[in-house]
This record gives sequence, C-alpha cells and structure tokens, in this order.
Amino acid sequence: MANELIEIMDGVGNDEYDLHLEVHLPSSVKDHQARAEVLREEAQRKQAEAAAEHRAAVQELLALGVSQREAGEVLGMSFQRVSQLAKSS
Repeated sequence: MANELIEIMDGVGNDEYDLHLEVHLPSSVKDHQARAEVLREEAQRKQAEAAAEHRAAVQELLALGVSQREAGEVLGMSFQRVSQLAKSS
C-alpha cells in the first residue's frame, strides 16, 4: 500500500525510489518475546535433562539383566527407543 501511495502522490515508478520500513514494537510485546525466548531455552535444557534421565533408567535396567524389550515395556517406551538410548550412552 505504501508503494502505491508514493507512486500516486509523487507520480514516480517503483524503480525510482527506495522504501524502507521500520517496525517499532510496543515494550509489552518485546517483553513477551524475551520471556518466550527464556522459556524456549529452558525447555531445551529440560528436554536434554529428561533424555539423560531416560538413558540412565535404561542403563540401570539393562545392567540388572532386564532385556531391552522388557525395559521398554516397564518404561513406557518402544523397544526401538530403548535400543537407541542404550547405544547413545
């Protein structure tokens, strides 16, 4: 719309000028964005911690002689996921 207005008001083509837009967000929106970023980073850390705990649980069960299939059943994971976690330790 800004391009059209400039062309109509000044009688110029769009190749005769450069239009630069600058967006200023309200501080409350910036605050929400900053908080969302903090929460996203925290969630990533928590996800990594959860994965480490899953690996530890799998390793403990396997060390006790529980099969990967049985470990998956008691931990509520697929056999394939248990296998992945066992290999990633």
